[in-house]
Amino acid sequence: MRIELGRVESTVPLRRRLLFFNSLPQFLSWVGCVAAVILFGGLLIWWHGGDRAHFGVPLIGALAGSLPAVWLARPSRFVVHGPGRAQAFQVLEERMLSGGFVHAGVEEGVHRYRRKQPRWLRWNEQDVHLSMERDVLLVDGPRIMLDLHRRALRYLFDA
Repeated sequence: MRIELGRVESTVPLRRRLLFFNSLPQFLSWVGCVAAVILFGGLLIWWHGGDRAHFGVPLIGALAGSLPAVWLARPSRFVVHGPGRAQAFQVLEERMLSGGFVHAGVEEGVHRYRRKQPRWLRWNEQDVHLSMERDVLLVDGPRIMLDLHRRALRYLFDA
């Protein structure tokens, strides 16, 4: 079956995108991970008799390494048009279930998939939503996940 794929586009306004974080749980999770890296890095420096001046290294590394990940998790969407959209839905569902997600329910025709992780390691912005509306399949979720799914659909359906 033939499908047409729309571009992956952000679903939040520009001023919100500049804030980086989309929710308090996302921010707190990020702070916890960065604090753990800084603490571990600082302990390693201290353990090996390092100078306090070197403590900035794990701080800069934690910030530089984590902020791109937050940016790639921003809410986005792409659409699938064409007669093969039902098959595309099945392909995406299989990819979600085999890729570390669980089906978290259906609400008003929107299928929600969330990561198989403890609550403190995930936030709602990581969820992927699939819904059929009239003649399109809507795919919502984090930018990096949607880029991967769109690329797989383009390959499988020669779109």
